[in-house]
Amino acid sequence: MRRRRSSLVVALAGAFALISSVAAVSRAQSGLAQEGALFLLLPVGARSVGMGQAVVADRSGSENIWWNPAGLGASTRREAAIHHSQSVAGTGDAVTIVVPSSLLGVLALSVNIFDYGEQEFTPIEPPAGGEAVSGTIIPRSFIYAATYATSLGSYVTAGLTYKLVQFRIDCTGPCPDDITFSSTTSALDLGAQFLVKRSVPLVIGIAARNFLGIKLQVNDSPQADDLPD
Repeated sequence: MRRRRSSLVVALAGAFALISSVAAVSRAQSGLAQEGALFLLLPVGARSVGMGQAVVADRSGSENIWWNPAGLGASTRREAAIHHSQSVAGTGDAVTIVVPSSLLGVLALSVNIFDYGEQEFTPIEPPAGGEAVSGTIIPRSFIYAATYATSLGSYVTAGLTYKLVQFRIDCTGPCPDDITFSSTTSALDLGAQFLVKRSVPLVIGIAARNFLGIKLQVNDSPQADDLPD
């Protein structure tokens, strides 16, 4: 028990160190971006979509990375999963690997890529002596997540997720220089789950998503936006 608690403290300290190191990168971002990082609210996993916010108290496996990292604290087997989604907003794919250890707790790595769909761009004025050639605009968001979770006794699990968040627009073909950009920030999710009684399948879950998250810088510091929770 002491060993697991020590591991959780070390993981918390490491997460805060990572946030501090990324802060400087976030402040240095330039380019024109959209407001906020609302893509962080897009659901991941079919089971999670069906359960709504009640998933915070569920222990469904790899989906918990995006809802309540404490849900991984009770995992006992390795898992590799791909959560695919298709909606009017675009196409999402979250790839996750979960590795439990009886001594170190549960570690998980995941990347969530959301593609908003390609858009064709044609310059208003064609180049001198030639025809206008269309380019392709590719807007996407990337979330890289590292999760640590552990059980604290028989009734409590706790976990945290560090996320590196990026929203970017790329362009292929003849594109203006000011149409592409990349904005990066980071965030931390914390969570806990409490098993009320072993004979009663009742779990109480609490989670703080994008906790201590650094604002997503748009064009300059005054235009930076808070992360959604």
